[in-house]
Amino acid sequence: MKKLWEKIMNFRFKGAFILTLIFILLLVFVLVFERNREVKLDEAGQETFTVLDIKKDDVQKVTFNNDGEKLVLNKQDDGSWKGKKEVMKDNKKSTDYFKVDSTKLDPILDEMIKIEAAEKIENPNLKDYGLENAKYSAIFELKNNKKKELFVGDKNPDGSSVYAKISDEDYVFLAQTSIKAKIQTKESDLK
Repeated sequence: MKKLWEKIMNFRFKGAFILTLIFILLLVFVLVFERNREVKLDEAGQETFTVLDIKKDDVQKVTFNNDGEKLVLNKQDDGSWKGKKEVMKDNKKSTDYFKVDSTKLDPILDEMIKIEAAEKIENPNLKDYGLENAKYSAIFELKNNKKKELFVGDKNPDGSSVYAKISDEDYVFLAQTSIKAKIQTKESDLK
């Protein structure tokens, strides 16, 4: 009976030792290989990827094209912003200049200069997504004389997102509907 008990205890110890060893090996694998992997999730729990990432300090000029109305915001040397609203009506262009309240512009820029997307549509027919002649766009002119253009098209079928495209990319992505709302910013929203 004593030998039987020793065999059982010896077997339990070996089993526990093997399971502990497997656990340690799995833990090491996760720590070594998965440590630098950053998985971003949107509100629905889907993986996301970055489609636009601009440093706010690099932005010198922003142009919002809102279905015929253009809002041009220029950063001044002192860091303040000046705006110009251009409207085409009856083949006449009217222009209105205004001073921009930076505290109202900053949250808009914060959301627009870093955009995450959950779905990428490769080789799209832009017409199918309302992007062939997009009525809504934001153009960011940067310090290094580069431009980033964001075009916003139609809503997706369930209305939870909008189709969008970055000018120098070959794909269309789904973005939050709030991006379109930011492009529709009015002069009165920035004073």
